[in-house]
Amino acid sequence: MGLFGKKAKPAEVKVDNNTATLKKSVSNTAQLSGIPLPMVLVRPHITEKAAALTDDNVYVFEVTPEATKYTIKQAITSLYKKTPEKIRIARKAPKTVMRRTGAGQKSGLKKAYVFMKKGETLDIL
Repeated sequence: MGLFGKKAKPAEVKVDNNTATLKKSVSNTAQLSGIPLPMVLVRPHITEKAAALTDDNVYVFEVTPEATKYTIKQAITSLYKKTPEKIRIARKAPKTVMRRTGAGQKSGLKKAYVFMKKGETLDIL
């Protein structure tokens, strides 16, 4: 490990054209680590705030913890056949609560705010 010693030479990496095309084709599949794209969106997150945001063409969804903006955009496009303008992600951290039997934990979640173009709507209900 030597902090002040000589650096070890990195190992040579051989790149094969067949494996590069194979990796490219696997990354373009319509799945997120084994989860089909429609399953990325867990459910619409319906609250008073979310209902008020629908007037501004902003829709809120609960998504899987592994979801990214790109996979959420693909899922919205495949389910609703409309392309979102932008997507914002927010995490709600799990909280510890005290119950009669001792400490418990409320589960956290990951929300996606999906901004649609003016005039476009999503039928989520």
